[in-house]
Amino acid sequence: MNKNILSRSLALLAALCIAITSLPPAYALSPVQGRAPQTHTVTGDYQGDTETLRKLINSDAVQDGDTIRLIGSCMVNDLNSNSAPWVINKRITITGDTLYLRSGGIVLGADVTFTDVNLSFANCVRNAIMANGYTLTLNNVSSEASTPYTSALRRFDG
Repeated sequence: MNKNILSRSLALLAALCIAITSLPPAYALSPVQGRAPQTHTVTGDYQGDTETLRKLINSDAVQDGDTIRLIGSCMVNDLNSNSAPWVINKRITITGDTLYLRSGGIVLGADVTFTDVNLSFANCVRNAIMANGYTLTLNNVSSEASTPYTSALRRFDG
């Protein structure tokens, strides 16, 4: 009798082990796993909408490795404070037309690439991109001063 219970228990344990090993690992069920990088397009009018780009990048729709394509002049501003910086926490590429920054500069929380973008710094308080230990890549990026107090892009190694 004890031998029969032991053999049944072992058979049940073996069947359970086989069933568990045939299931996909938890990381394979992640929505990001195996997802090809995507391109998201933002059409902007810097006179109007100031939050679309920021909200898109902060949303779950944008993942590390994605590209944001700007069409027109897209504005980023903090509605609560014109001097708060824009924090980018995802490894992304931003490409396209003009990025008009009313926020207090940009602080990186991940590696970010800007390609074929004109950066317009309108805030005279903080008109800089702080890499913050991450990699900032600027490919064919230009900058314009929007006020007498802002300046073009300069490298600071201090």
